[in-house]
Amino acid sequence: MELRKVAARALAWTTLESAALSGLSFVTLLVLSHYLSPKEFGVAAIALGVVQLLNVPVEVLFHDALVRSDVATESHFDSAFSFTLILSVLLCGSCWLLSGWFADSMDMPELAAILPWMSVSLIGMAMGSILMADQRRKLQFRALALRSLVGRSIAAAVAITMAIRGYGVWALVAQQVLLISLGSMTLWIASSWRPKLRFHGADVRDLLGFGLHSTLTTFLGLATQRVFLLLVGGYLGSYIVGCFSLVFRATDMLRDLLAGAVSQLALPLFSRVQSDYSRLVGVYSQALRLTFFIACPIFVLLACCAGDVVRLAFGEKWLAVPVYLSVSAALALQFFARLYSGPMFRAVGRADLPNVALGIQIGYLALGMAVFGRFGAAYAMILWVSRLLVTTPIDVWLLERATGMRVAQQFAGTLDPLIAAIVMAIVVTVGNWQLQGLPVASRLSIAIAVGVTCYLCCMLLLERTLTRQLFNFLRQAATLRA
Repeated sequence: MELRKVAARALAWTTLESAALSGLSFVTLLVLSHYLSPKEFGVAAIALGVVQLLNVPVEVLFHDALVRSDVATESHFDSAFSFTLILSVLLCGSCWLLSGWFADSMDMPELAAILPWMSVSLIGMAMGSILMADQRRKLQFRALALRSLVGRSIAAAVAITMAIRGYGVWALVAQQVLLISLGSMTLWIASSWRPKLRFHGADVRDLLGFGLHSTLTTFLGLATQRVFLLLVGGYLGSYIVGCFSLVFRATDMLRDLLAGAVSQLALPLFSRVQSDYSRLVGVYSQALRLTFFIACPIFVLLACCAGDVVRLAFGEKWLAVPVYLSVSAALALQFFARLYSGPMFRAVGRADLPNVALGIQIGYLALGMAVFGRFGAAYAMILWVSRLLVTTPIDVWLLERATGMRVAQQFAGTLDPLIAAIVMAIVVTVGNWQLQGLPVASRLSIAIAVGVTCYLCCMLLLERTLTRQLFNFLRQAATLRA
């Protein structure tokens, strides 16, 4: 089947999954932000950060190697499953043993009880991670979408109910454990093939060479934000962590609406054309152009209207966060401009190269927080922004070294959407000044309508061909069934 049609069919399911998950996440975040305090969000964010870091080898150690390989056998999948399950039990047990020490070191006694129970999700992830690799390798995203929707729906319902009934931070613990465990259970039920408990050392060694590099890259990428929150918690306390956690969750929720769909497709699609350099670059450029076209106005609008969004969505107790939400939304543009660099590194077998820039980021954050970030939230946010000025040029240079793609090719198609979004931002900002007397909901609705219209008009003037390609691709994805 033509690669474009395969991508469109898979995109239909990944978009459904991402849209539904983002919607559920948004509703859950709305409710929880009204019933939980910033300090409760902060404590949960610290525990979740630790669990998510430990979750990386459970989810990723064999995932990319299995997706990318064209010679992996059923024995490889079974051995990977057995190894991952044992690893998850060991990591979960470590959380139970060391939670008291960690709580004392962070000066947050609540962590001693929260961290062990949240770590149960590691075992739940181990039950589903190899099945996810099998489904993604075959570009069969229907089961993956069902898995995510079932797990997230039930977890959201339980978390909301617990928050309303006054269970506090335990609502967030239950949400994490249920969304992972129930999602894996659903995947087992929906899959026609399931891994077995059998282990061959040779199979594991075949996969570990690539898997360790990919795991380290994913770990460092995830660790950047998680380590930053841990440092903020250690220096500035749980209240500031809670504020930053809400900002990051709100931004990531919108980010995942698009990135969650296309990032799942990137590695298998790039891997299919890795031997044809010109086609590989073409797939990369087209994916970047279409993705940035959609993402740019969403996050520029959020940056312009952050104050109204916070007042309307989260309430008055979160009025310390709008400026940080604006900054986080603006930084998402850099994320989308580099969204496909990671899959490109992995597709060409150089998953180790991004570790250089990611390692520098973490070291920069650790040193910066120790030197001046500990003096306040504003300093910490400046540090969070400035890390990209240091590491983005390194990432660009490394991708050029690995693939031969020049700088212009790596950012092809991003300039026109950025110009259109800047024009939109000016129009929306001026309009908000003129509409200060209106209710928040009305002002926000007008800003969105005017902003989207302005952006599309600018893009029709600047890049009519790209606009048509986007609508044609989305129409094809909507009409094809997986």
